[in-house]
Amino acid sequence: MLDIIVLVIKLLIGIVICFAGYRLRKTLLPLIWFVICFELASKYVGMVFTDPKIELLVTVLIGLIGAFFSYNLEKITINILGFYAGFSVFTSIFGNTDLIGIVGGIILGIVFACLAVKLYKIIVIASTSWIGASMIVPLVINYVTLPFESIYLIVILCVLGFIIQFFTSGKSS
Repeated sequence: MLDIIVLVIKLLIGIVICFAGYRLRKTLLPLIWFVICFELASKYVGMVFTDPKIELLVTVLIGLIGAFFSYNLEKITINILGFYAGFSVFTSIFGNTDLIGIVGGIILGIVFACLAVKLYKIIVIASTSWIGASMIVPLVINYVTLPFESIYLIVILCVLGFIIQFFTSGKSS
């Protein structure tokens, strides 16, 4: 049951992040932290609790704690968002199973994290588009066979999300 709930939450949040990440960034920062903490908790809480209701309750509680702290950590959250996007871009293209993939992902992640401060709007839009697309595609390919590599669908959704966000976000940053 928890797997279906996690799937639906990730899909809905992935769509929102991909296509409205910048405009909803004040709302999305807590959601991003909720998803990160919820996902991590969903992987490990089952090792401690065997009752599915308690497992779900504790997982949601850990997600809510992560969301609460995100309000106080906006700059750090933006840097982590940039890092995650850079790491995700590199490892999605080159893989993360060897040392080169992991080190390359870390280096690109650090570059994206530094750029997130200087090019806030562009990086937030690019990061949220990529992260949202990266959340959507793995869920979709579990149920649909694609006639091409999944990275192409991630890139297409990312570009579409970037264009939509950039032209609907206005001039403010």
